Amino acid sequence: MNDPERLQAWATRRDEPAFAELVRLHLGLVHGSALRQVREPVLAQEVAQAVFLVLADKAGLPAAREGGCFLPS
Repeated sequence: MNDPERLQAWATRRDEPAFAELVRLHLGLVHGSALRQVREPVLAQEVAQAVFLVLADKAGLPAAREGGCFLPS
């Protein structure tokens, strides 16, 4: 399963293992990017968590259900 398929699985069926795999695969990149911006490890963790919460929420929008993608493949 690739990232767009994982996101689609989350958006349509709330497939938690698929979303967990998205987080596992991209957490390092998201956290590293946040850390470069905020320069505070604890705040970067909070930012990374917020990014995935927003992604989880927005994945339920019509564009995601229709095959839209929020992540590069």
